Amino acid sequence: MRRNHVHKALLTLAVLALATACGGENLFEGAAASAGGTSGTVQGAVTATGGPLGAVPIILIGIDSTRTDGQGLYRFEQLPASTYTVAIRVPLNFEPAPGDSTIRTVRLGGGGTETVNFRLQATGVIP
Repeated sequence: MRRNHVHKALLTLAVLALATACGGENLFEGAAASAGGTSGTVQGAVTATGGPLGAVPIILIGIDSTRTDGQGLYRFEQLPASTYTVAIRVPLNFEPAPGDSTIRTVRLGGGGTETVNFRLQATGVIP
């Protein structure tokens, strides 16, 4: 059990380092593979205290990265069926809502759409 916690902590640190390095910009330009015929979509929203949160970096690990739009929405399209890891770079003065996490794994079927939402809450610290 302890080994799982260590692996999760290391994965979190690696994702945070990558997110910090790319700042949410597309670090994997051209890496997203288009499936020959059937492709799917991973999409979702980032909310903070019930409202949308824009400009939040979202990383589809090893494939692509983007930022949420003004409505807190993001989308990765034309993905082949596979298992993907989606991560969020939590903005300053926010933290994951209780029971939520910054890294999720999703299984995308051919031609399907999977939704991965992230909930944040303000930390109460204002710069």
